[in-house]
Amino acid sequence: MKILFMLPALFLLLISGCSAPNLQGNVYSSNAADYTVPTVEGVVVSIRPVKVSGTSTVGVPAGAVLGGLAGSDVGQGKGSIAGALVGAIAGGVAGEALENKMTQQQAAEYIVRLHNGRLVTIIEQYDPAIHMNARVYVVMSQRPHLVPRQ
Repeated sequence: MKILFMLPALFLLLISGCSAPNLQGNVYSSNAADYTVPTVEGVVVSIRPVKVSGTSTVGVPAGAVLGGLAGSDVGQGKGSIAGALVGAIAGGVAGEALENKMTQQQAAEYIVRLHNGRLVTIIEQYDPAIHMNARVYVVMSQRPHLVPRQ
């Protein structure tokens, strides 16, 4: 029965390792600092809000373990085993949904016409400095992003 009181805190501790991808155009990974990447000029021709789906890596196993522990407190003998199985399944489903919701992000889809006429689409965190008809640089790195031109 004591385990039931610890479950919420344990679950929050386990899923605190969940992290959403970084969608900011002004944040670089440490390994990007030593590389030169092509950059091209363009003009923003379309902007629309989008949602970037969340991740589900830790939520399922964390929820299943905690649900199984909570379910095993129900009944005795075979009832305890059945409770653990039902709890594990329900916990896994709930853990996945919670992690997905916690890591989901709002972003913007920018369509940019490059200087050569080609269109590219970049999805990143909304930046008020990047608006319709804004002149931008498109940094063609492993994770392409936009930089406002001055």
